[in-house]
Amino acid sequence: MTNPVGKPKLIITQEQIDEVERLAGAGCTKKEIAHAIGLGYSTFFTKAVEYPELQEAFDCGRAKGTATASTNLMELVEAKYFPAIKFYLINRAEDRWSENPSLKRGEGTEDQAELLGQRMRKAFESARIIEGEVGPDE
Repeated sequence: MTNPVGKPKLIITQEQIDEVERLAGAGCTKKEIAHAIGLGYSTFFTKAVEYPELQEAFDCGRAKGTATASTNLMELVEAKYFPAIKFYLINRAEDRWSENPSLKRGEGTEDQAELLGQRMRKAFESARIIEGEVGPDE
């Protein structure tokens, strides 16, 4: 029996579910994804309850996007790309690294920046010696 009044029942397609995963992996918000697949924001949430695979696609897409970004970041770290190393340390070792060390330790910015620069130069020089690029006295 069909409903004689109101809109026809909205059915979520596999194509929409696949698009949710793709867009979530690209970092889109649920609101952006809802509009991209032709749904209102509140309808997206309603349909996610009715179609659990919609939420699963969103979660899976986010996880894949994070994994891709993490892999790319680690490739840059391994290539000794300083901004990537700095980003990684600030976000993964925040108890020991900071964008602005003086804010954490309450000391002068110039002294902390110089100390950080010395530590980084020492670390890179040690890495070059270990890898055999230069001798210890060069």
